[in-house]
Amino acid sequence: MRTRQIMIAMGLLLVGTLCVQSPASAFDAHEFNKKVEKSFTEFDQMVSNSDDLINNAAGLLMCPKVGKIGLGVAVEGGACALQVDGETVAYYRASSASFGLTAGVASHSQVMAFMTEDSLQSFRDKKKTWEAGVDGQATVAKFGVGDKVAFAGKPIVVVAYGQKGLIGDLSVAGSRYKFIGSAEEYSKYGVPLHRFIATADVSDPSRRGSSTVNLTIDIQEWITDEERAAMTSVIREDGGVGAHEAMEEMPIVATVRMGNKVTVLQWARAVEMNDGNWRVILASSDPVEFALAAQQAAKVEGNFSIIQLDIDKNHVGTGVLQMGAQINYDDQHGVTIHQPGSQVKPVKLMSVSYRKMD
Repeated sequence: MRTRQIMIAMGLLLVGTLCVQSPASAFDAHEFNKKVEKSFTEFDQMVSNSDDLINNAAGLLMCPKVGKIGLGVAVEGGACALQVDGETVAYYRASSASFGLTAGVASHSQVMAFMTEDSLQSFRDKKKTWEAGVDGQATVAKFGVGDKVAFAGKPIVVVAYGQKGLIGDLSVAGSRYKFIGSAEEYSKYGVPLHRFIATADVSDPSRRGSSTVNLTIDIQEWITDEERAAMTSVIREDGGVGAHEAMEEMPIVATVRMGNKVTVLQWARAVEMNDGNWRVILASSDPVEFALAAQQAAKVEGNFSIIQLDIDKNHVGTGVLQMGAQINYDDQHGVTIHQPGSQVKPVKLMSVSYRKMD
């Protein structure tokens, strides 16, 4: 079998002056890539001439799970990965509406093989939505003896399969595939090793009710002891201004996302406290110009965004986000972090949970 190198990625978040639009707020490419690899393994097992199809295809669109729900009208949908030369280059969302007598819920996997460079290019040129039967003719594969797929002379071939084997009576007419992001966009931050999920309390005291938003914090690597010592030296000699400039030059080690917003972090440090508890300090050099909700908007310049998470042995805890925090070196030769007297108040993080990524 050929070697498939899935490019890992993530889209991430927050609210800062250098926020980056992620391709899709609810799409987790890191987890999805695992499903793609599993589906390709199943594809290889079910199609006896899978190598011939793969080696002759200019590109492959793998949709690990296309669901069908309804009675009378079936709506299908699922994420897909487009691979070229064994590497994932983009992600798409498949959807279609068809009429029939389908009852209940069913799902299947499908591979759309682009057998010519022209058909592949036509698909990739449609950055928004590509529709089968309109933007290109896709033929559902016919199966011969020994579960071989017949694909000769077809520009686009679709192979569908489920738990019970290959599916030959599928219709793809009207199926749409919407571009949701390139693998390069998703992979720029690297593979996450640790993930924290939290809810930020952005309630406005002057109004009734409460408001919360969800945060996903991904850590790619921890700051080393040497890097910590170097930053301490900078703070001792040049204060917070020097620390801010030094952090701007540091590599990205973590990311935070909220919806389609991204903030990169250059500092991730975990300290063991006691009884299996941990304190995690994360920081960004980006001065956050507005808080997590419009009602908390305030101008912050030249300071840090700092997240502190306290996690217990059960992998749950609490946290706080300080926007515009200052870092100083005190008389006891220790680094201190405090919130300046501004209208930007610390944001409480609730329902904090942690898991180690595979």
